[in-house]
Parts: sequence; structure tokens; C-alpha cells
Amino acid sequence: MNPRHDALYRDSIVNQGAFFEREANKLHWFKKWDTAIDTTHQYMHRWFKGGMTNIAYNCLDRHVIAGEGKRVCFYEDSVYTGTERAWTYAEVLEQSGKLATILQEQFHIGVGDRVVIYMPMVIESAFAMLACARIGATHSVVFGGFSSKELANRIDDCLPKLIITCSMGIEPGKHIKYVPIIEEALSLCVKLPNAKNLPRLIKQRKELKGVLIDPSVDKRVYSDFDELVSACDRVADCVPVASEHPLYILYTSGTTGQPKGIVRETGGT
Repeated sequence: MNPRHDALYRDSIVNQGAFFEREANKLHWFKKWDTAIDTTHQYMHRWFKGGMTNIAYNCLDRHVIAGEGKRVCFYEDSVYTGTERAWTYAEVLEQSGKLATILQEQFHIGVGDRVVIYMPMVIESAFAMLACARIGATHSVVFGGFSSKELANRIDDCLPKLIITCSMGIEPGKHIKYVPIIEEALSLCVKLPNAKNLPRLIKQRKELKGVLIDPSVDKRVYSDFDELVSACDRVADCVPVASEHPLYILYTSGTTGQPKGIVRETGGT
């Protein structure tokens, strides 16, 4: 093991409270915590109780404010589409911030609401996660290769107010149309009220012309991702949330039973 990493690890065990306070102080907090770690409950420790922060602010805003907006935040590189692009912190802030505004104003998404992100590995999936975190919504990323049944299980469990998706995914030698998969998944849902009317925000990929939808579904549930982002002229403010506020829900594979949602807190370690 690297000697420096070994020392840090030992420090985190021996001086747990002081270690994590020191590390947490490197981030931005709208309100400092009362206690770094509350061990009152033997199995359910509470981290940074009383603290208020925002993951999107820490990922983006604080760097832009510090004058690092022109630094590269993401490299987008796709062998399937031939896309190669560097995205700066300022650009990612603008794109995710506009999307956050759309979530608030168009879809009435707020603190504690759930959003399912069913997308391939495109840059817009990162924008979607950051947009949700920005306004205190809890996102759940569902792997784009999952079947309608697996998607339905996760929708039924987290009861989202919106699905953010793409028109398709690209795999070696084939294109997978996502919209029909989503339509079938929603038809299988049994716990989500009026599942067929759940809004879908769709990133239209240029490799597939036209979004194929079920004509029996009210087309008002469909919105074009790029069209809305392009028309938006406001970046949403970051919403301070409690350290224990759910940031995302990640589901287990479900190979040994019903998929189980693992909740990641905003300020947990």
C-alpha cells in the first residue's frame, strides 16, 4: 500500500471524528454540522448531523467561483459516434443548471422528488444527475441495458415524477430503441398511479430520426431534451439540503430476489 494512503487510512480509523471533520472542511457547507459523526445508534451512524450542503455546488459552482471555470470538467469520447469533446466546469454548470430550471418549472420537481435516469453513457446523463442534485431531487440511474421488467421494478419502488431518457442506445452493430422499452415498463407498473402519464424527457440522438412512441399514449407526456435546454435562459440556484438528504437511489441487480434500493445520503462518507 502507498505509505501516504496507509497513514490516511489509519488516521481515519484512530481519529475518526477529527479526520472526517478535516476532510469535510475542504468542501462548501451552507451551514456547518453540529456533530461530525453521531454513533448513538450502533448500526446507523449519522454523519455531519445538522449540516446543510449541496453536491452540485461542490462539484461545479465553487470551482467556477474560484476562477476555474475554464478548466476541463469532463472529457466526452465515444467510439460509437466519433464524438470527442472537452467540457469545462462553466459549460457543465450552464448545461446542468438550465436542465435544473426545466425540472423545476416544466415538471415541478422539487426537494425530495424522485427522477429516474434511464440513459446510455452520454454526457447528458451526467448533466441530469447534477441537475437533480442542484435542486434537491433524488435521482435513480437505471442501466440502459435493463429490460422493461427490470425498469418497471425500479420505477414501482421509487415512484418517480419524471423519466429522463434517450431515444436510443448504441451497442456494437446495433441500435436499441429506448422509448418502446419504457412504454412496456410503464405498462407493467402496478404501484405507480397513472404510470402511462408519467412525463418523459427524451434526448433525441441524431443517429435515430424521430422518436417512436405508442400512439395510444397522450403525446403531451413527451418533451424534447435539447429543445427545452436550448430555450432555457436561466441557471437554477443550488438548493441547500441536509447532510442526510437522499442524493440518489442505486438498486441491486435483483438476481437473488427483488432489487433493493440503496440510498446514498448527500453528506454521508
